[in-house]
Amino acid sequence: MKKFILGSVLALSSVATAQAATQTYTFDMIDDQYTSSSGRYNPDVGYTEISFSDSQGGKEITATFTAWADTSENQSGVTNDDEITQGELYKWGRSGWGVVNNDESSSDRPGHAFDNDGWSTDYDFVLVEFSESVALSAIDLGWTNGDSAEVTVVSLGESAPSLAGGVWTDFINAGNSNVYDISSSDGYYSLNNATTSTYWLVGAYQSVFGGHCPDDTAFKLTGLQATASTSPSQRPSQPVSEPASLAIFGLGIAGLMLRRRRNA
Repeated sequence: MKKFILGSVLALSSVATAQAATQTYTFDMIDDQYTSSSGRYNPDVGYTEISFSDSQGGKEITATFTAWADTSENQSGVTNDDEITQGELYKWGRSGWGVVNNDESSSDRPGHAFDNDGWSTDYDFVLVEFSESVALSAIDLGWTNGDSAEVTVVSLGESAPSLAGGVWTDFINAGNSNVYDISSSDGYYSLNNATTSTYWLVGAYQSVFGGHCPDDTAFKLTGLQATASTSPSQRPSQPVSEPASLAIFGLGIAGLMLRRRRNA
């Protein structure tokens, strides 16, 4: 019986270890192997949506990108735009991808990047939807306006946000976001992030944080890295929490011990 109990402990321990294992996925946005439905993503062309995939250990995760910025007024008397509308994503060679919003043209400098520059101080973001919940772990920039750029990263959870017509303060707060000072020479810059989410925002520094707000932040995005569980699905219909799993395990061991005493 002791051997049986020990075997059960080891088996359940192995299952728990397997469930906790993670893998890093890299979404290289520049490599020419990535294609759209009509062929390779071409430079100097505006796209309303782009997507990239990576496979690790036989499991594939896809990241889909759309561009957004506050480029419309929804309050009379407001000097700067505050209502979010969709923009376009442009690939600028190996320098990376940028956002061109409704107040900009692709020839604007640095307006064709992710930026918070310009007369109306529009904040450019990309909404990233992953095919399952992930921890966004690293960001790679191909170009910055100056030595570095202040990048805002926001976890939005598992439900698709309705950005159109909203304002950034509806979605960004100090509790779900962080700001990172990243240089294009950093390579994949580690975010030291353990939060998991299906939907993420990545963009120029947002004034919702208060204090110093650099209004000349601009960068171009070349890649993301994310970590995810190696289990088949991250969206169970009825997830079992870790404490509940441990409780079930404990009850099982108690039952085995009681059975042993009765048989003694």
